[in-house]
Amino acid sequence: MDCDQGYKGDCCCGCEHQVPLNVCGCGKCSTVEGWICTIFWKMSQARGEQGVMVHQSRQHGCCEMHTKRTSIVKLTEETNDIEK
Repeated sequence: MDCDQGYKGDCCCGCEHQVPLNVCGCGKCSTVEGWICTIFWKMSQARGEQGVMVHQSRQHGCCEMHTKRTSIVKLTEETNDIEK
């Protein structure tokens, strides 16, 4: 499903490089502190370098490195619930 908050339907909320940053480390809680973009870390790892991950306070946005997520499951920003 395309997002109207991104660019021409492409949005960080549908990107395979975005992961939620959870406050609790137990893995069961769905409380989201923010979002992490992992694309720069993945690119650095491929070159054998130490990379960085970018923290985002919002789930929505878009950049030139956007790669559409193949999974249909995503975490919604508004309720922090799994949406299928």
